[in-house]
Amino acid sequence: MAANPVVIIFGDVDTSFKLLFRKLKKLAIKLNNVSMALCCGNFFKRDCDEEWNEIKRGNLKAPLQIYILGPTSEALKKFYPDCHEMTDLAERITFLGKSGSFRTAEGVKLVYLSGSFSASKRSDLTYSYEDINKVTKDTLKEKPDFLLTWSWPHHFGQLVKTHPEIKYPEIASTFLFSTLGPQYHIAARERKLLEVSAQRIYKDGGNAGISRFIGLSNLEVNANHDWIKALTVTPTKSDNTRECTDLIPLHLNDIGTFMANQCHPTVKPVSMDEKRFAKPRPYKKFEVKEHKCWFCTSNPNFDKHMVIAMGDFSYLALAKGPLTQDHTIICSVEHIASMRLAEEDLRFEIERFKLALREMYENSVTIFFERVYRTCHLQIHCIPIPNVSTTDIVSSFKILANKYGLKINEVLDTKMCYMTLKKDDEYFHVDLSEGHELIIAGNLERLFPLNFGREALACESLLNIPEKLNWRECEQTKDEEIKIVETLKKKFQKFDFTVL
Repeated sequence: MAANPVVIIFGDVDTSFKLLFRKLKKLAIKLNNVSMALCCGNFFKRDCDEEWNEIKRGNLKAPLQIYILGPTSEALKKFYPDCHEMTDLAERITFLGKSGSFRTAEGVKLVYLSGSFSASKRSDLTYSYEDINKVTKDTLKEKPDFLLTWSWPHHFGQLVKTHPEIKYPEIASTFLFSTLGPQYHIAARERKLLEVSAQRIYKDGGNAGISRFIGLSNLEVNANHDWIKALTVTPTKSDNTRECTDLIPLHLNDIGTFMANQCHPTVKPVSMDEKRFAKPRPYKKFEVKEHKCWFCTSNPNFDKHMVIAMGDFSYLALAKGPLTQDHTIICSVEHIASMRLAEEDLRFEIERFKLALREMYENSVTIFFERVYRTCHLQIHCIPIPNVSTTDIVSSFKILANKYGLKINEVLDTKMCYMTLKKDDEYFHVDLSEGHELIIAGNLERLFPLNFGREALACESLLNIPEKLNWRECEQTKDEEIKIVETLKKKFQKFDFTVL
């Protein structure tokens, strides 16, 4: 029986290729059956042109096959003839490509995504939902042996007591680790060592093995061994009859599950009435220029006096015509249509606002809702409701949806379920608590009630203020708004993370 292959993994190469190749050669000699090396960090650095030319001329050769990811900065693009397609850059040095999966001659299954995640576009330096869908569908019938990404999973370090500070987490990376269930997930962006293991379980309760995340440090002249590891791998079988999608996605504290693939069986799908939601309608039917948008800070007429706290990518403000004096909204600073299209930095900061508000209103059920219909700027309404249960709130929304003939779905054990939707789908989303959401989604062909969220919460069983259904009838004078904002600023001061 052939011995299981040994795979060497390493992070950023911040030293000479000669030193890298010397270390790889020593490991290959010391260990038996080394099949390849995988680089999940930056293989190139800014000033390596001369040495790289020596490699391309054949004067300096890699001691074994090395697979690398794509560029992460404009300065490194020059080393890649094509930033999207698999390419042999030199003898035994292969760029894997933007995204994809393949099985090596030794039977090792690789899944890879190059660059950082972007919710809005795919570029030479970023991958998008298109790439997430591609690799997920390609890996439906078998668990990968290795998942290679540049960025670490979102908040992953919080699972370990001695965790290093994580600066650049990505929800996309979290989704892939949770859903695909690789034997090993390798990433190097944080340039620090971290190893975490998670037990995987099939939906029928069977043992699906262990998924391990390994964060690697960078290679320097005087580096320790944190940047490189050798792993003996038992490859997954290509004829595995048990589908990877039978895995239950990991439910880890403080990690938002990234729902990018709307057809993925592990994600509870948002059921839609095919007759009502047949054709997605683009947002272009309702557009407002930035300089005319009420919520854009670049608008000369922007109501600065409504702002309670200003972050780097979003802000918290008093809602116009508030339902209660604690009715606030979280908006993006830039002109972005919805959370569905938000970049990682914005999404992360909004989650921080939500957490702070839930802490501030700890004795109430704090509801967040977003309406992506007849709107052009991201707005998330926050309304705390005292003396009620989550069940009462769910019931109110369901009764109101039935009144208007709308299909509302209750989604449990997940977060940001709107990620299952198509890019141009309209939706109404309610965040009840961690892992408990409601959504109405698709192409809202009927005239969706603009005050749907207000009406559900203003009913007799909740806030009991039916006279405040229309925000225009609740408008206040500027002096009244300033007074309420000052009160909210004082209440929020203790929880305000935007103040250094």
